[in-house]
Amino acid sequence: MYAKRKGEVFSEVVVKGRKPIKCEKAIEAFLKSRRGTAGWASAEVKLRPFRCFTGRNLHDIKAHEVQEVIRNNQEAATITTSNGIVRKKGNSANTANVSIIYWNTIQNLMLQTGFTPGPKIERLKATGRMRFLSQQEVSKLLAELHPSNPFYFVKLRAQDNFDFAVMLLETGARGAGDGEAAAEPNQRGR
Repeated sequence: MYAKRKGEVFSEVVVKGRKPIKCEKAIEAFLKSRRGTAGWASAEVKLRPFRCFTGRNLHDIKAHEVQEVIRNNQEAATITTSNGIVRKKGNSANTANVSIIYWNTIQNLMLQTGFTPGPKIERLKATGRMRFLSQQEVSKLLAELHPSNPFYFVKLRAQDNFDFAVMLLETGARGAGDGEAAAEPNQRGR
């Protein structure tokens, strides 16, 4: 058994010029290199779907297999929430892109450390949605941010935050359409 494995390793490293690494070891090495950083927890969550490749050499994984894992996590099922809103459950293209970025970063890390990387994947085209605040939402936002609100905990910059929100609403930073307008000057809570 040992001789057979030794022969396989010799074939991979010497004959084919590869230095194989198992997918789970590559993921662990990546996470270990990121431990203690702000994005470590996010990386751990976004890389979980790729654990389905456990036991396989990274360079043996095909691009279409990685894309299939991403697609399966992105597929949406229609659900109805408790308040009757119908929405899709699943990952957006932007969320899938984060997983793709982590996957590609693992490939770069393996290349830098001398291992044979797997396939890199192109990012998905973002299909961002545009949403506007209703007048009711604008009023609620400004009421929550108003410096006189006793439940507003960030008193140090309360006026600055309120003024900033008003400026964003009045300049159309989140433009309004279809009858939903930014805060009118007389509804700013001042």
